[in-house]
Amino acid sequence: VAPAWTLTGPLGGLGAAYAAPMATVSAMDRLTMTGKLVGLTDGERKLADEPEAQEADSEPELDAKDVAFHEETLTHKDSSFHDAQMIFDLAWAAVERIYGRDGCVFPKELLFLGGAPGSGKGTMSGYIRKMRDISAPAVEVSSLLQGERMQKIKDEGGLVGDQDVLQALLEELLKPQYSAGVVIDGFPRTRVQAQCIKLLFDKMRWLRQVYADDVVLRHRFRRPIFRIVVLYVDEESSVMRQLQRAKRLEAENNKVIDTGLGKIKKARATDVSEDLARQRYRVFKEEVYDALKLVKDNFFFHFLDASGSPEEVKDLIFHEFTYQSSLELGDETFERIRLVPEAKQVVAQARQNMVQRLSAYVTDHPELFDQVVEMILMEFVHILRRQALAGRAIIRSNNPILSSKIALNMLLDILSERGFYVTLEVQQENVPTRVEPAVPGDFSGQAIHCE
Repeated sequence: VAPAWTLTGPLGGLGAAYAAPMATVSAMDRLTMTGKLVGLTDGERKLADEPEAQEADSEPELDAKDVAFHEETLTHKDSSFHDAQMIFDLAWAAVERIYGRDGCVFPKELLFLGGAPGSGKGTMSGYIRKMRDISAPAVEVSSLLQGERMQKIKDEGGLVGDQDVLQALLEELLKPQYSAGVVIDGFPRTRVQAQCIKLLFDKMRWLRQVYADDVVLRHRFRRPIFRIVVLYVDEESSVMRQLQRAKRLEAENNKVIDTGLGKIKKARATDVSEDLARQRYRVFKEEVYDALKLVKDNFFFHFLDASGSPEEVKDLIFHEFTYQSSLELGDETFERIRLVPEAKQVVAQARQNMVQRLSAYVTDHPELFDQVVEMILMEFVHILRRQALAGRAIIRSNNPILSSKIALNMLLDILSERGFYVTLEVQQENVPTRVEPAVPGDFSGQAIHCE
């Protein structure tokens, strides 16, 4: 008796032969500041492969007297003080005195979010956090500048400088709620702050080396992941969105006045003046983006066209943040699994192979191929139609054609090419064909032969 072949699987969708994992492979486009879309391959996206930070015993330390001297002589008017290394060292020394070196445990993933005015940073920040499984709220640097420490500086007649901003940010990032990851909104805004991002990355790698042999603490100092995300819209779109925001706010305020429910909100000055809106955009392009360009070659730099609808921008973000195991896994873990191909690679190769096989079937076995197609039309299609609403069909067949491995492969490939997800289960039964005659005096039983 010929074996019974059972083919099961959901109906619809693009299938890959032999139950290959399903995934989509798509080319990503990157928007440059000129507004033109240019293709960028995965190989062009890079995390700077810099040597590991210097040995632990060679890490430069600030002498206590030096720290005191610099803190005394460096006033809060340090916005023109462009020595990023000095500013970082002073901010780091202050933080380390408070928390101790082994308490300087920063989030594993730091995602720096920047964007043009009206690009939708507030909306997309929540979506990015959801995609990256970050439960903590975004750190808004503008809010940090409203704290008591910053207000004290202002009350004393000082200006909040890069060192103050950096120290406030470092202290905020050490809070346990950000351990898994954090989105930082509004940093960097200056070239000095951008340089400090690189210095922070180097410091985190150095700490990882320092505690590599400490069985108690090494798990706290993980391989850092830094990402830069820029949401871009052109000047005209930015100005239009800023002015529209003021109109929406005016409508909401009128509703509050009419109903007495809610609170009146004040519009930004840049949202009611076209000149101020354009000035705000120029500040972004000439200062903020200029600062971000300093680090775009050091970390994963996601430059996204935010001129589309919110759903379109979310789709871009989804593709940009596709899982990259080479970044997110530890070095040893990644080295152990990197030989296992990714699902999208398996699917892409399976699809290519299937197309080649189908062409070969028609060339090398045209008659058998026609028989398989006829079998599908006569035995399978009516069942598929009846089970279409259920979304799943189980088809059992004893057709002798399927005893041929070539015909079986044809069947799988044809159904997969037509968009079905196909799995195969072979069920064979042994059928008795002959029984050995009994032997007098032999009570061991009679042999039964099966096919």
